[in-house]
Amino acid sequence: MTETIRGVSELVGADCLKARTEALDRFESLGPPDLCRLAKAAKPPWAGANAAAAGSAPGGEVQRLSFFHYVIGLDIFGAQAAVDYVQGLMQSQEKGPWMAWLFGGQHWDIVAGVYCCYDAFSRIDVRVEVPPAGSNRRPTACGVDADGGQVQLTRDMWEGAQLSAFLRALQPPPRVPGLRALPLFVRPGALDTFVRLATRLFAWGERLEGGPPELQIGAHPLCDLFCGYLVASRRLRLALEVLPSLQSSYPAVVVYIARAYVKRGQPEAALNVLVRAARDTPNDGAVLHCQAKVLLAERSPSAAEIAAAAAEHAVRLMPDVWRFWVTLAQAYLQLGLVGHALAALNAPPLSALIADEAAGQSPDIGLPDFSTAERTLPPGGIHGGLVALRPAAFGVLPMQKGMLQFGGFGPGFGLNPGLEDRRPLAPNDAGGGGGGAAAATTAADGATAGVAS
Repeated sequence: MTETIRGVSELVGADCLKARTEALDRFESLGPPDLCRLAKAAKPPWAGANAAAAGSAPGGEVQRLSFFHYVIGLDIFGAQAAVDYVQGLMQSQEKGPWMAWLFGGQHWDIVAGVYCCYDAFSRIDVRVEVPPAGSNRRPTACGVDADGGQVQLTRDMWEGAQLSAFLRALQPPPRVPGLRALPLFVRPGALDTFVRLATRLFAWGERLEGGPPELQIGAHPLCDLFCGYLVASRRLRLALEVLPSLQSSYPAVVVYIARAYVKRGQPEAALNVLVRAARDTPNDGAVLHCQAKVLLAERSPSAAEIAAAAAEHAVRLMPDVWRFWVTLAQAYLQLGLVGHALAALNAPPLSALIADEAAGQSPDIGLPDFSTAERTLPPGGIHGGLVALRPAAFGVLPMQKGMLQFGGFGPGFGLNPGLEDRRPLAPNDAGGGGGGAAAATTAADGATAGVAS
């Protein structure tokens, strides 16, 4: 066998595990992608059968190196998930050319593996050590805290690691060499597990740092990624069934409920829920901004006037959010006020631009020194895929044979081609929306009241 794994690019020559351990106390928000490190031993064909496993042979003929790559999109439902993944890599090791031993070729074996998944909620790095297939040793799992000490894993930590892995897979991937992106939710029941964990552990999101700056009232990264995923993947009916139960404790959820209604072609229902939210929290700039966006889609002078009023109030409440100023400029353009639109685009304070630039900076995710590292490229190319949720942020890579095929972006976007997002809801689920322009006018009047308050 050669040193490469079919379809996987790896890095060699850097101490990845030590760098990750030393950076544990600096991880922010959801933390780094998963890390998979494999120990491989190379031996000449004439070395003993057990030389690779022992790590040495007479005359120093065995060479042992650590190969590693990063992973997003793997469902870590327990230690067995990491074991299955590592053992799958062991079975995918490339075979060397026929008769390569005649020309001094070496035989490579994977003798051990470690899979690391960061639990962002308890700030513990969950690590599973996997022995080679057929070994008498059993896989072991432990946690590593911010001080580098080992801790015993609990059920909460496993659930936190699983939910963290789901959420990291919904973010734009970091610019990390050797990153392997796997398709989301291909394991049967994975989506149901994600929804169950996210709703049950929604309060855990308050332990996370970061999140969208425009959602300040009751928002956190778990809220943004979970709710945003249901809407962006067009699981609209599911979103309207799950999210209203979270709204009372986390008012920011109403913005995603409104977006779900808009995608279902029910803008009047979206305005109704936004108006009720504006009456409860009149100083929530995110709700006012969402009202403005929905009203601008109407493309009527009366709606544009109300949208401009809502957007003006939103920027007064939250002047540091650049997107709010852009929406205000769009409202002015619909009213034909080009000068006002230009003034709005030039009005944001410098702090808004600095915050926008800082949001794109990469946090410390415990990367090793790559200056001396080398990268393996398997002869058959790199396989794997990333199903994109944001076309501008993700790329779609070729999928492995037998994996769920990606149908492309568009009105039917979603991982399940059988989704029926536009099925009518029950009368009580429509947000009290009426029909046609009359309901839109009523909601618009309510929006005015929300802005005035």
